[in-house]
Amino acid sequence: MPLPSRQDELYEKVCSDLRGRFVPGSILPGEPEYAKELGCGRTTLRKVLARLAEEGKISRTHSGTKVLKTDSSAQTTEKRPVFLLVPCSEYMEKIDSISLRELRLFISGAMRGAIANGRQLVTLPISESNRDNRLECIDISVQQLSLLRPGDLVLFLGRWYRRIIPFLIETGCRFGSVTQFPVPMPEILCNNSIAYYGFSTTAFMEAGLQLLKNSGKRNIGCFWFTLEPEERKQTDLYYQKQLKAFGISGKIMAVDYHISPEEKEAALRQFCEENTFDSLIITPHLYGSWNEKAGEWMKDLTLVTGKNSPLPGIPEGLPHFELEDSIYDIAIALVSRILKEPGGTADFYPYSL
Repeated sequence: MPLPSRQDELYEKVCSDLRGRFVPGSILPGEPEYAKELGCGRTTLRKVLARLAEEGKISRTHSGTKVLKTDSSAQTTEKRPVFLLVPCSEYMEKIDSISLRELRLFISGAMRGAIANGRQLVTLPISESNRDNRLECIDISVQQLSLLRPGDLVLFLGRWYRRIIPFLIETGCRFGSVTQFPVPMPEILCNNSIAYYGFSTTAFMEAGLQLLKNSGKRNIGCFWFTLEPEERKQTDLYYQKQLKAFGISGKIMAVDYHISPEEKEAALRQFCEENTFDSLIITPHLYGSWNEKAGEWMKDLTLVTGKNSPLPGIPEGLPHFELEDSIYDIAIALVSRILKEPGGTADFYPYSL
């Protein structure tokens, strides 16, 4: 059996790139660069590109070689992988350990969800740098997104990915997201996509309120950390709404999570001294440990914290509940929903599963 000719081998390789690497409308690399990448001569590549142009798969002009939308590029995406956008290693080295753990849980859950639905999960690192964590990611590269095609399913975690939603919509992708920023994104519903809100704030608060109410508590304080004024405003409204729904009283206080552990402890102590709480919810993301005696004044409170958010200084014998992080299960459900549900939804918090 004769081996395929060099041109035929190269033709198949370029066709594979057109199916999985370059979206319709993108420009192929220049001939010298592309030929070097493919390990062939420019003359051979030029013949292959001429054949593809005749077949209507590409358009060759003075401005470059453009990928055209063909039947093959618009075909069903049943066998295409689910794509998960993740920060690059530089970003991950600078975020706190709790956020890093949540990201890993999200990746693991998304992978489990993809496998359960007979799909492959592919991660795409897209953030270039994180020079100032107060601004989170400030440089985002969409180079990796050239892999995406119309109809592809894309997942992401966190609010900063909102910056690439216009690109995903223009490309024709559906996307599923989990974000702690509790302001609905109209793009979700318009693009038949899915979003969960509040995995690290609102969901945790509700679970804590339910647990404390079941324990007989009636005046519950909540202490958490935020970056943006709108996030604080919306979450304050949410907490008051939940207190009313549970038939209990309480207050919420938020501080910038970049302040020192000592400043957090002082703010929390003043918050509790100015009120008569019988219990206290401290959301995850403590970003630092208090000293050993910092929490002695809590002795009359029942405390709720995250299971993986240790809080040194809690007096011995203090009633203390630790809640699991639900991000792993949320990721599994998110993959299943975006694969199976034709319409978009924007759930305010994930406990509607």
